[in-house]
Order: sequence, then C-alpha cells, then structure tokens
Amino acid sequence: MSTPRKVYKTNYIAEAVCEIRCDVSASDDIALYEFYSAIKTRFPIREKLQNVHIHYGKPGSAPPPAPATAKMRFSSEDRLALVQAGFGVLSISYVQYPDWVPFSKEIEWVTQEYLNKMSPVKAISRVGLRYINKFRLARSQASLSDYFNIVMQFPGLFKKITSFDLTTVNELHERFVNVKFASGNQTKDDKNPILILDIDCHSGTGLDIRPSQLSEYLDDTHTCLKEVFESLITETTRKDILRGYVSK
Repeated sequence: MSTPRKVYKTNYIAEAVCEIRCDVSASDDIALYEFYSAIKTRFPIREKLQNVHIHYGKPGSAPPPAPATAKMRFSSEDRLALVQAGFGVLSISYVQYPDWVPFSKEIEWVTQEYLNKMSPVKAISRVGLRYINKFRLARSQASLSDYFNIVMQFPGLFKKITSFDLTTVNELHERFVNVKFASGNQTKDDKNPILILDIDCHSGTGLDIRPSQLSEYLDDTHTCLKEVFESLITETTRKDILRGYVSK
C-alpha cells in the first residue's frame, strides 16, 4: 500500500512542461506521422508547425547547423494537453496540471511511443521540467518578501513600480535551475496583484542517459524542482494562497 502524498489544496500551476532532446536517426516525416498514429486517441488534433531558421553572418558564409525544433503539434480535444515533436526534440505540456503522478505517466508513455518510432535512439541528451506558477495575492498591498524568501530593495526614486521581472540561474543536484519572478498581467476585475514564479529545472545539453533511465531521471528532476519551490515560498504563501494540504 502506497503512502498518501501531501499536495496543496489550491492548484497554482498555470502550465507544466517537460522537454526531452535525444540523438535520433530518423529524419523523415513518416516517422512523425507514425508517432501521431500511436497517440492520436489521446491527442487527436494535429497541426504542422512552420519553423524558420534565420542565419546572421557574412554574405556567402556557411550557416551553422539549425537547432532541433518541433515540426508538429498534437493536442487533446480540449486543447489543455499538448505534444510537440520534431527530430530529436519532444515536449509534453499541461495547461491544467493534474498532479505529478498522472503527468509523469503520460510523459513516459508519450516518450516511449516517440522513441519507438524514432529508433534507433543513441542517447537522451537533455531533460527539463518547467513549472509556471501563478499566485493571486490575498492582499492588495504586500511586498514580495511577504510571499517569497527574497528581498528586493530599490532607491527612494522607485516609489511606484508597476511591474518587475527578475531571473536567476543556479546549479543544484547536477542540474541547472532557472528561476523567474515577475508580476502578472491584471485585468480590470483583479483587485489584488498577481505574481508569477517560473521554475525551469534541466540537465543542460551534456546529458547522456539511456531511455531506460529516463523515468528515474524525471523523478529526481521533479524532486529538485519541488525543493526549489518549497525553499522560495513563505508560510504566508502556504497559508493564505495555497490553503494548506490534502492527501492523495
């Protein structure tokens, strides 16, 4: 019997994204259509993406190799879950995040179908998880340090700051962690401020793991991301915004 997990009552995650990059041999659109056939019961809406790679350089100079980009997008009927795929790049995203367990299971299923169609896959070279968290503050007048373990101080001239955007890059548990704090867009009906906490935890491009190691690596990356999140929020955030825990 598994131990119940504690999750916050309030669903504060606006979008969750997993991106995987790997070295593949396939370079024919047939492989992408076969991948679509394998997942279309869950992602029936298919769109072809137009990607343009612009080369800046001296006239006549050879352009560098274009980076791997997604060529097709597959969506669920409600368009709340998306898969984007190209040769060597795959992303899975949820606009309405359910929980890590169903999200990770879908990542593993979609990735396995992708790898099957792109076979042979030499290695997985990058794994990243990105969670965009959106907080509607409980008070109209509050400082950033009330909700996050961060202190920002400006000279006296900065008395009416209407927006902000702060990005940090850190290394933790052999991963890169990009954290972005920003003010969110408010509508005329929003009385209280909105804050965005965007956490991107990834391996960088130097990863070299086998497909069979992906599940464990994803779990460890999620643990790293969760650790960063918990270290950044205050007890005020846990109480006033996230409303405590429930067991799942």
